[in-house]
Amino acid sequence: MKRVFIAHSFERDRDFIDGLKKMFRDFGFAVADPATEASNDVLSGVISAIQSADVLVAVVGSDRPNVFFEIGVAVGARKGVLLVSENVEVVPSDLRLFPCVSRSGNPWIDASEVTRRVANLKSPHSKAVRSYGSVLSKLRTFISDPDYFDSLTPVTFEKLVMDWFLERGLCKKEEKTRPDAPFDFIVEWPNESKPIVVQVKKLSRQSRVSINHVRELQVSAVSVGANLAFLISSSGFTSSAMAFADSCIPKCRLLTVEGLLKQEGFSDIPSIPKTRKRPKR
Repeated sequence: MKRVFIAHSFERDRDFIDGLKKMFRDFGFAVADPATEASNDVLSGVISAIQSADVLVAVVGSDRPNVFFEIGVAVGARKGVLLVSENVEVVPSDLRLFPCVSRSGNPWIDASEVTRRVANLKSPHSKAVRSYGSVLSKLRTFISDPDYFDSLTPVTFEKLVMDWFLERGLCKKEEKTRPDAPFDFIVEWPNESKPIVVQVKKLSRQSRVSINHVRELQVSAVSVGANLAFLISSSGFTSSAMAFADSCIPKCRLLTVEGLLKQEGFSDIPSIPKTRKRPKR
């Protein structure tokens, strides 16, 4: 199944995009939509959605600056790109190497032509998509298969981290009930009375988690009576975030994906096996 990301202006193109999405789905395409991801980090959700797609359809125009950024992400990720414009003459010269559909003014005709072109469009430098079965093998792609890992959505990454904890014998106590809650889920160590708060951040590799995120997590840990908090990120952390995490109470352990795989920050916690059968939920 071909997966398509649509880059557009939410204010100007809504009706046309709604019709285009419906036609894509009727044709058997999947639509990569960052709006469906439960992530507070909009930029990371957009980048992950583009990286998970096969083709980017870009509705371009001078009043759609976000679209040009998303085209750049798609080009960097070696995705196929199809432009849609009300006037092909106003398409920037640097983008004219991409195929372009000129809108006729009839939404149904335009959506049909875009769908036909997407069906025939191939990613110029696409790689064969690998499949990974286990939670551990998927997390290890952070090192072994960056293209695969970077295409994971924030929600998928969060679930992988949750499953990593569950496979090691921890019992999930609860998940966040508010989208704006500064943690993603709470777990309990066997024979431990106090819970552990976990927050998962799926950011671009060049990003850094700030001290504000750590402060919010520490306050959240206090509010639920936790004696420890983990912030696990696909990127690094600022120096101020690391300094605050070392001194705050309760402690906040900051882990990259590599740190999680090495089980860093677990030495003073009751021993857990490397893996075990997941407890019944």
